[in-house]
Amino acid sequence: MKIPMDSLREVERERGISFDTLVEAIEKALASAYLRMTNADPETQDARAEVDRETGDVTIYAQDIEIDLETEEKTVLKEREDTPEDF
Repeated sequence: MKIPMDSLREVERERGISFDTLVEAIEKALASAYLRMTNADPETQDARAEVDRETGDVTIYAQDIEIDLETEEKTVLKEREDTPEDF
């Protein structure tokens, strides 16, 4: 998947929303979509998306996590690239 960076720059100019804010919002949305798509267990799995700010290429990283029940703090145990081809 590739995000058109020139379109995001245009939104930045027209709407006054910073480019980084736009990219971060897209990354969060993509990670959330990946988790829904894979039916991930929220207690043991998470994901993060990374958008290359130059090329627009998207990479999804699946994460195996552990949650501390007392503090609700997440610890990433393992991370692997898992970008779906049809994403």
